[in-house]
Amino acid sequence: MTRLTSIAFALLVFPAFGLGCNQREAPEPQIASSAGESGYAARFPSDLSAARGELQTDESNLNMLTGKFASYPGELDKPDWNRVLTVVDKADQAGRSQDYVDRAAETQTIQRFYDEEKDELNKKVGGAAQYAAIQKGCKEADVYGAAAHGLKEGFTKSLEKRLRDHNEAQAYIEDNQEALGKPNVPKLEKQADEIAYSSYLANIAVVQVKVRLKAMVAQGKDVSSTLDRTISDSQATVNDANRAAADKKAAQKRLEAAQKAKQSLDSEVQQTEQSLKDIDQRIKTIQDGYKKALDQLRTDIQNKAKEAPAAPAPKEAAKPKA
Repeated sequence: MTRLTSIAFALLVFPAFGLGCNQREAPEPQIASSAGESGYAARFPSDLSAARGELQTDESNLNMLTGKFASYPGELDKPDWNRVLTVVDKADQAGRSQDYVDRAAETQTIQRFYDEEKDELNKKVGGAAQYAAIQKGCKEADVYGAAAHGLKEGFTKSLEKRLRDHNEAQAYIEDNQEALGKPNVPKLEKQADEIAYSSYLANIAVVQVKVRLKAMVAQGKDVSSTLDRTISDSQATVNDANRAAADKKAAQKRLEAAQKAKQSLDSEVQQTEQSLKDIDQRIKTIQDGYKKALDQLRTDIQNKAKEAPAAPAPKEAAKPKA
């Protein structure tokens, strides 16, 4: 390589390295507040109430799940108890992992959608099934209820599988089926599901509710201003003789929604502010309760391991006769 060529190469290559080292990372996306949007403001009081209720729901679900922990060891038949303990620890860790947390949050959103839309979904699915049955000449068959039940069961199983795939304890169970005892595998899979979800609720979900409630309370004044503006603008449209009937109808609907939200806004914000005063202690109580139940489960399994008969020593091979 000639000296001139070397200089040219350096001019081309080294600036590229310099840009790579000094280039600033892309900024995080800046998400604008929705407090100034009329639709968001109209839904805000009910959404705030629902968010406040999530903490109670999470707490109730957690108590229900941790109440099962004491029965877990008795459900298993002569497994390798040390491996069972590993399943418990891996499930607990999974519930706090980013991969599991992301999928659990997605699952909760999907579940919430189903709960809110299930009546309409059942009508469409059940109605379509009933229509198909009639078209096939089965006029007497009532397939509406069966179709709705099948939809619910399929939906629940699909969500369970989607979440299970992100639980590292499940991979461990799959890799240790013989030592755990194949008849125990379905029970351990369910236990690992419940432990991981309990860990998620106690360590992640309840804290996320607190963060969301604080953020929403901080939006209260802006939402109130948006509702005032929406009421004023919508009333002006309704009273404008030059506006089309369709515009007035839409404005009347928006006006009524804003007025209803305005009536309950202050009360919802005040109730949430009151809830936030002791939320840290409430979360600590929730987390302590989960830890106590998990520690007791671990102790029970360790005791089972101590009580289990030792595995027989391998027999020595017979010595060949001289």
